[in-house]
Amino acid sequence: MPALVIAFLLAFSSPAVAASAYTHCNANEIVVYSCSTGSHTLSICASPDISKNQGYLQYRYGTRGKLELVYPETPQPPAGLFNPGNLMFSGGGGTYLQFKKEGYTYTVFSAVGKWGKSCFTQQEEPQTCLRDIDGVAVQKDGIEIANIPCKQDADYVPGQFGPEFWDKIGLGEGSSQQEFDIPQPFFKK
Repeated sequence: MPALVIAFLLAFSSPAVAASAYTHCNANEIVVYSCSTGSHTLSICASPDISKNQGYLQYRYGTRGKLELVYPETPQPPAGLFNPGNLMFSGGGGTYLQFKKEGYTYTVFSAVGKWGKSCFTQQEEPQTCLRDIDGVAVQKDGIEIANIPCKQDADYVPGQFGPEFWDKIGLGEGSSQQEFDIPQPFFKK
């Protein structure tokens, strides 16, 4: 049941997918998730035949026409390479996808919740307190080194990012889920 609540919140709290959104995914790929971080684009792309042990899931980060980080470098099935997880909050929830490369841990996440002082007062109005937070958190040997927020602009594509997709491709079952807390810098107004 919590997975359905998270999927519902993420689906209806996100702006409509713009037909002209820029992603690093090819036309024949599934856009699992994509967003602009300002000068860069972060995309998670999958092959149409994606499953835990076939097809591929790939993280791509860079500017238009110049990828700076691709993981894995060669397309391959996602089992053992990516760990998905879910986040539960008061009045919301979220999902994340984590991978490790050369001592760095990258966590792409999307969440909605009641954050901020006004959300915990008697004058609270639920619709004004819900806030979306998306981005990628990067750690090196457990130390926070970068927190890159996503913009929910015309290039924002929530795609299929979430627990239903993780379960559909078999990645959600039995994954070695790591603990993840959204870093404080993402909560700045």
